[in-house]
Amino acid sequence: MKKIICATVIILFTFSSAPAKAQIDMFDIDDLTKSIEGNDEEIIKPNSEDIKSTEINKHDDYISEYFDDMETAQKAQYDARVLLEQKPNVVSLRDSQKRLIKEGDDKRKQLLQEIQQSKDERKVEQITSDKEITLEEKNEILAQQIGEKYHSAPFGLFWGIDKQRAEQLGFIFQPAERKNYTNVYLVTNPKQKSDTFSVVTAIFGEQNKLWCIYAQSTPQKDTPQATNVIDLYNKYYKALAKKYGNAQQYFTPYTYTEEIMEDEEQKVKTVTHNGEIGNDNFLKELEEGMATLYATFENKELGITLGVSVDGDNKSYISIDYKNLKMMREEQQTKLNNLISDI
Repeated sequence: MKKIICATVIILFTFSSAPAKAQIDMFDIDDLTKSIEGNDEEIIKPNSEDIKSTEINKHDDYISEYFDDMETAQKAQYDARVLLEQKPNVVSLRDSQKRLIKEGDDKRKQLLQEIQQSKDERKVEQITSDKEITLEEKNEILAQQIGEKYHSAPFGLFWGIDKQRAEQLGFIFQPAERKNYTNVYLVTNPKQKSDTFSVVTAIFGEQNKLWCIYAQSTPQKDTPQATNVIDLYNKYYKALAKKYGNAQQYFTPYTYTEEIMEDEEQKVKTVTHNGEIGNDNFLKELEEGMATLYATFENKELGITLGVSVDGDNKSYISIDYKNLKMMREEQQTKLNNLISDI
């Protein structure tokens, strides 16, 4: 009994001298209790220095764990603060990625358009390989595809088309000349329902884009009054006026003077005569340039000139000069730029 009392006193003394002992695990206390109850004869008296050392170590471990937990919490807070501070940079990076994605989409769209255009150009060849079609049918299919990109022009041509692509349509060109014009070619197979025009020239200019077409009818024998060419001129005047509008006719008559003697007063009177269209000498007046007759037509896109002429063999003909106004301005600007670059 004395042994039990002594052990109890020692345990109570240990708890009172070290309050931190409350942190001792319950597993150790249970083992100690069992040891006391099971072997009263062999009670091991604990050494106060050992107990104190154990208390200090466990107290230090508790403090260390506490500060470790504090450091972990502080580190988590610091990392969270850094992440919050980086948030604008993350947003900026996403905006940049969005721009890159948009640019990539634009490039892909452009590439798809180029691929589609290339497919369209090869489509005719694929069709001809699948089945036998005539050259005329092939040209019609290709013209339909090109017509989706270019505006149609007279004689089956297209405004703005280059010479090489026009040749793909089946047009045959021969080099020609026209004063103050560049890249002039004679179209040997223009499309026309009648054979009115024997000469058709396509002018591609400095930019290799069709911007001007000149057509001339077949010269024909005519009367002194130029009846045949006047009839042809009136026919195309009405048609062009209906299609393009803003018709303006310009006629410069042959003017001459005549002196007339007045019987009553025996005085000489000078009279000025202006020749009329279709007068008895009109064909000769046109041939010698004493009289001129032409008309202009214009809309927002095109400017057209219809003229009447007579060659050296007294054969008359009409001419039509088509100009794409927008491309004409581009051609003039290109010529000016080329001139400036040379000086």
